[in-house]
Amino acid sequence: MGQAIYLFTGEEQYLVHQEVLRRKQNFSEKFGPDAIFEYKGNRDPSDAVSSLQWWWLFSTKKLVIVRWVPQDTIASNKVKIQQCHWVFSAIESLASSEAWSDDVLMVCVSYKPDKRKKEYKRFAKHAEIKEFKPLSGVWLRKRALGQLETYQFSEPFLDKEVLDHVLSLTGNDLRYVSHVLDMLCSWYQATWDHITKSFVDKAVYPRTQQNNFAFLDAFFVDEAKALRRLDEAKKSWVHWSMFLGAVYWGMKIIIQMTLLYDRWKTTSSILAKEVWWPPFTISRYLKFIPQLTPQKKNVLAAREQVVQLDYGIKTGKVVDTSFWVEMKRIVTDYHQ
Repeated sequence: MGQAIYLFTGEEQYLVHQEVLRRKQNFSEKFGPDAIFEYKGNRDPSDAVSSLQWWWLFSTKKLVIVRWVPQDTIASNKVKIQQCHWVFSAIESLASSEAWSDDVLMVCVSYKPDKRKKEYKRFAKHAEIKEFKPLSGVWLRKRALGQLETYQFSEPFLDKEVLDHVLSLTGNDLRYVSHVLDMLCSWYQATWDHITKSFVDKAVYPRTQQNNFAFLDAFFVDEAKALRRLDEAKKSWVHWSMFLGAVYWGMKIIIQMTLLYDRWKTTSSILAKEVWWPPFTISRYLKFIPQLTPQKKNVLAAREQVVQLDYGIKTGKVVDTSFWVEMKRIVTDYHQ
C-alpha cells in the first residue's frame, strides 16, 4: 500500500470526526463534492468492493473515506470480520495496482483497531497513522481557546479564568465542551453581557444538568413522561446544543454503568469510582439499570441516534430548529 493512505484512530472520536469533516470540506471546495467517495458500512460489502474497483474512481482527484477498516473493536464502528476482509482486500489490491492515481487520497477510520490483525499491521507498516487521544490540561484549554476565536467577536466574551471554570465543569469530553461553548456564545449574542463564573454556576450548568436528569430519568422507562420532559426543556429556553451534549454525556455514563453492573452486580459507591459520578447520582439510575441490561443493544442504538443527530445538525444535513422533534422521534423509536 502507498503513502496516499491514512488511518485515523484514537479514543477521542470527536477529534476524528472533526478531522474527517475538515478533509471533506477542503477537498469539496477544491474539486467539488463529486470528488468524495465515502463508505460507512451501510451498504452491501460486495457493492462497496465494486464501487472501490471502478476505474474512474482512481483515475482523477478523489478523496476516499472508508470506515471500520481495519477491524474496529468499538461497537458503533464494528462490522462482521468477513465484511471487513472483503473491503480491505479490495483496498490492498487497488493500492498495489497501476489503477491507483497519485491524486487519490484514502482515509480509513477505525477508533480502536485490533492491533493483532493483519490489516492493522499492514496499515502500521505502509500507511500514515494519525492517532487522536483525549486532551487534557493545556491542550484542552488551547482547543477551547481556538473554538472561541472562531466566533469572531471584537473582544472575548469569556476571560481565561471563566474558561478554566467551564472546563472544570465539563471535563475533557470535547463534544460536550463544544456544546457548552456554543451555548454560551448564543447567550452572549442575545444579551451582550460578559459571561461570569456565577452565571456558569447558577444559570447554565445546573439548569442543564437538572433538565438532563429529568429527561434521562424518564427516557428508558416512561415514554410519555420523557416526551413531556422534552417539552419542558424547550419551553425553558434551554439551548439545544447544551441539552444534547448533556444527554449524550449522561447516556455514555449510563451505558458504562450497565456494562459494569452486568459484569459485577456492584454497588453505587463502587460504580461511582469507576465512572466518576457522585454516588447519589449513581443511586438515582441504579434502580432501573437491571431493566436496561437485557436491552443493551437498544440503549446503544438510542445513543448512536443522538450522536447522528448532533452530527447532522453540525454538518447542515439537519436544521437545528427541528432538534426537539428529532429528540422525540428518538424517544419513540426506543419504546417501539
